[in-house]
Amino acid sequence: MDIVWYEILAVIVFSGLDYVTGVVGAIMHGNLSSSKMREGLGHKFAYVATFFLAWFIDFEMNHIDLGFSVAITPLVTTGIVLIELSSIIENIGEINPEIKASKLLQIFKSNRKDGTQ
Repeated sequence: MDIVWYEILAVIVFSGLDYVTGVVGAIMHGNLSSSKMREGLGHKFAYVATFFLAWFIDFEMNHIDLGFSVAITPLVTTGIVLIELSSIIENIGEINPEIKASKLLQIFKSNRKDGTQ
């Protein structure tokens, strides 16, 4: 299978899981909002659009000289997956506070002393 299909799958699965865990968390805390859901869907669309833009640039580099030859689709995919993974972990912690305090999720916490992630 061509690697681009795995990249597409990663973007769709991570974006979808972030959306679903966000909705479940909002339902559980009684703050489900249609405007926030639309905003979330807009963000997901922007990620998918960014992915396909990167893919199209890579595709075109096979046919025309764009002045660089670095494949950007894997970089964009990695960025999207890391952003979504961070959000999914936050959502899981909101859904189940016991998991939030678990050693499993502690591996994703920052040890910086200035309070930033």
